[in-house]
Amino acid sequence: MTPALIHARRLGRAFGEGPSRVQALVDLDLDVEAGERLAITGPSGAGKSTLLNLLGALDGGYLGTLQIAGAELHALGDRQLSALRNRTIGFVFQSFNLLPSLDVAANLALPAAFAEGGAAAGADPSALRARALELLARVGLDASVAARRPLELSGGQRQRVALARALLLKPALLLCDEPTGSLDRAHADAVLDLFEELARENGSALLIVTHDPLVIERQPRVLHLEAGRLMRDERRQP
Repeated sequence: MTPALIHARRLGRAFGEGPSRVQALVDLDLDVEAGERLAITGPSGAGKSTLLNLLGALDGGYLGTLQIAGAELHALGDRQLSALRNRTIGFVFQSFNLLPSLDVAANLALPAAFAEGGAAAGADPSALRARALELLARVGLDASVAARRPLELSGGQRQRVALARALLLKPALLLCDEPTGSLDRAHADAVLDLFEELARENGSALLIVTHDPLVIERQPRVLHLEAGRLMRDERRQP
């Protein structure tokens, strides 16, 4: 049997010591298969961002078991974790994390530059550029945007560039923190359509932290967190 893409047992994360200690996640059990789409919801402070950071191998200070693509994260060194993040995981952050000194095309190419061997060691630059322009079109941006810098774009445009960058290497796992927060309804629906296509085409799993009820309605599975605990794991037809 193929292992789940995400396998977590009694996953916990605490911050601080003594009286100031905060339990951000408590004994969370979770399995996510390739191609699944999940919304993660809950009030502020519920542990949503903490969970996303753990699943993205950005924070190793956890208790319990956490396996991504069959690898126990505690057993991996820094270089192995970096390789796992680059090879397997795509990120879309609320803050976009685009480099202001680079134009959009260069920002889009960053995942390939950090892939094993680097873009110059194997990837075809013309093929990368063609895929980058294809992704820009799929998130509703004109090819002329590729030559502009992030600060020349609106918040919604930067959000869509961040989405395109996350999709460049066809990640097995896509983690998104409020990915439609800077988009109008039409562009938000287009982005969600793209996520669904990605899940179908590449078998990618999608986890979205969101408060948007329309985003939640479109996901077949919804995790409800409260005070660091998984209160409900709801599976339904969107």
